[in-house]
Amino acid sequence: GELGDRVVHLGFAKSYGGYIRLLLRSRIVVSTSRHEFFGVGMVEALACGCFPIAPNALNYPDIVPGRYHEACLFENEAAFETKLRAAITKPVAAAQSVRAAALRYDWAAVGPEWDQAIDRLTTSRGAGN
Repeated sequence: GELGDRVVHLGFAKSYGGYIRLLLRSRIVVSTSRHEFFGVGMVEALACGCFPIAPNALNYPDIVPGRYHEACLFENEAAFETKLRAAITKPVAAAQSVRAAALRYDWAAVGPEWDQAIDRLTTSRGAGN
């Protein structure tokens, strides 16, 4: 095809570790989803430093740092093409910012919050009995 040897991998990775290694080699992550509950794959890619191009819909505006919405989030196919072309030809140095935004979902950050919430629930339930 037109992309030739520029395509490093096509299809599913053989393992989760292999998937993460591919993300770490990548610079841009693209989503054209029309249905998404959270966007785990996008968060994983951001955590690996990929620059996002995604719909200005679903959960993507919450996942992508606000200062990158203009460069990353698209409303239609023409805007998608424009933003992707810009990301390829004029890269934005955003890896640390997007990575930090994704790491707020890391279990090291979320786990203690869940533990506290569960403790509050079990403590308040026990107090009423």
